[in-house]
Amino acid sequence: MAALLFCSCETEQEQEFFRLAGPTMGTAWHAVVVPDNAEDALSSAQLTERVGFALDAVNAAMSTYLPSSELSKFALAPQDTWFPVSELTRKVAEAALYWAEKTNGAFDPTVMPLVNLWSFGPEPRQAEAPSDEAMKQTLRSVGWQNIQLRTGEQPALQKIYAKTSLDFSAIAKGFGTDQAFHALRSSESPGFLIEVGGEMRVFGEKAPGQPWVGGIEQPDSLGFGAEIAHRIRMPSGTAMATSGDYRNWRMIDGKRVSHTIDPRTGHPVRHGVASATVLAEDCMTADALATALCVLEPKAGLELIHSLENIECVLFVRTAEGFEELQSEGFQDFLLPALGPTAE
Repeated sequence: MAALLFCSCETEQEQEFFRLAGPTMGTAWHAVVVPDNAEDALSSAQLTERVGFALDAVNAAMSTYLPSSELSKFALAPQDTWFPVSELTRKVAEAALYWAEKTNGAFDPTVMPLVNLWSFGPEPRQAEAPSDEAMKQTLRSVGWQNIQLRTGEQPALQKIYAKTSLDFSAIAKGFGTDQAFHALRSSESPGFLIEVGGEMRVFGEKAPGQPWVGGIEQPDSLGFGAEIAHRIRMPSGTAMATSGDYRNWRMIDGKRVSHTIDPRTGHPVRHGVASATVLAEDCMTADALATALCVLEPKAGLELIHSLENIECVLFVRTAEGFEELQSEGFQDFLLPALGPTAE
């Protein structure tokens, strides 16, 4: 979970901000905006409306909880039939399938049946691990290769198996953050930070010579993760997303089971990655990769990040002695010195 931090300094205390917020996607969004001093500048109410409209459009298209959403209707659509989708859904589907291939299925937008099977979804919770037969049956409908995407003037989705469905939970929030970012970018504000359920992206500076500052939580064994492990300098345009299991796990058959399911095997991951934070140039990319890093073995995850340009990460890996921290080669470039108590 990422957090916005403010340092206590005279310049910042004198600086005025618009502080905006609203509900979305089962969570909340927040924005801190440096006002545009032009006579025709937008008000905080107008900015709130713009951000809310952008996020509502994403939620209406991709929510798995709204029967009217495109993804909910696609889940009920027959196989081998093109299902028309909006340009918003087309963009997310294209990115999701790209990262599914790039990560060899560690990120997979068809994983939801497995999440439900292990009782981490909205369906009734089971006390025991699923049977081998249930796993076998469920795995038949899972796999990004089962999805085809048609781009162009009439974008559409098609599936090979009728029971295959799409869940963009691990990428849509990042995309929504990007959409909200563009909505605020059109306001001519000299600087702002937009955060949606912990994913964030910034533009400009919070004050001349002062970048926006994000915080990365330190996981703990109890799942609170309340302390800040790192303060992150966020240059204009930087996006940050965090995924992890230290707040979402269950005891099954006497063992701690992570809510992070490996789509390739159908089983919860066992390698101990408690959280992964990714810095990228857009939040949709950061969101997808943070999920993939929680599925991949730590070494494989770092190798993936090192193969990509302009992307950095930090992993907290659970060990017998506590948490081991692993950083990509350029992550140190974003670190700020630690401070004492900070106010959000």
